Amino acid sequence: METYKVRIVSTGAEIRSAPTVEVSCFYPTGNCYRPRTTAAMVYVRGKGFLARMKCWETEPKADERTADCDVYKDSCLEWFVNFAPEKGDCYLNLEGNAAGTLHCKYGKDRYVRMTLSELGVEIRPTAEVRILPDHWQIDYFVPLALVVKVFGKNSFQPGDRLRGNFYKCGDETAAPHFGMWNPVKVEPLDFHRPDYFGELVLVSDPHQN
Repeated sequence: METYKVRIVSTGAEIRSAPTVEVSCFYPTGNCYRPRTTAAMVYVRGKGFLARMKCWETEPKADERTADCDVYKDSCLEWFVNFAPEKGDCYLNLEGNAAGTLHCKYGKDRYVRMTLSELGVEIRPTAEVRILPDHWQIDYFVPLALVVKVFGKNSFQPGDRLRGNFYKCGDETAAPHFGMWNPVKVEPLDFHRPDYFGELVLVSDPHQN
């Protein structure tokens, strides 16, 4: 199991100095397309969780435009996270394309998940995209109020352990590809397996020590 240290910071801008991980474990697909993909994550104290994912590909497919639609068919960056693993295996899956279209559901696996509106939750995460000449990036922000509403947890301290994974995929792109940070070792491949999530450990902001 991979482990990532999530810094507790004061502002979202500090994501720029957060350590990154490589989403570099690709499932064999018969093609050689393996775009470099990185991820970083911070907890903005009292506000929420921010994850920044980057992918070094140009002209990413981004056809889907409706919230909670099948963005995995496009070039897609994904962040699955369980903010309270001590309470069970349920997680949020955030999936976004280069148009900023966000798919988000909550549940315990591929088959038992609901949209936030189906849960009666009006708060949603945000997905902010930047397109650059050689890569594109997406910033996912999950407000603390959403975490409280869905996971029932409102306080996070150094040493707290979350679970999650970062993915890069494109099911219906010219070169289908399926990349992972923490390897998922099942056949057929299924990203919706919290038993293969990595560990996300909260640590103090080193700049405040």
